[in-house]
Amino acid sequence: MEKILRRALFAFGLILVLATLILAFLAFFANTYDDVTGEKIDIFGRALSKPPLWGRIIFWFGSEWPGPIWHAVDIILFFGGLILGGWLINSGLNKRDGKERKNIVDI
Repeated sequence: MEKILRRALFAFGLILVLATLILAFLAFFANTYDDVTGEKIDIFGRALSKPPLWGRIIFWFGSEWPGPIWHAVDIILFFGGLILGGWLINSGLNKRDGKERKNIVDI
């Protein structure tokens, strides 16, 4: 039973990391124009606008961004997905047989 749970944790963590990377790539690179409003939108339907000068200098944005709040949400979800997925993968790799095993983070 424990082996099945460890494999499920590992698989779910791997899926979470891959989904996070794919969605981050699509959010940054995939955009189109809305037929109704005529404005540029990203894959999630967020309107893209020209970033302010400080956004271009600090975050090195290209020509469009969804705004500072959506950028913060994107950063939190990206790193949160990677951290949670890495933790699940690490939990799936660790055996609970009483022996102390170093985590990937502790190395």
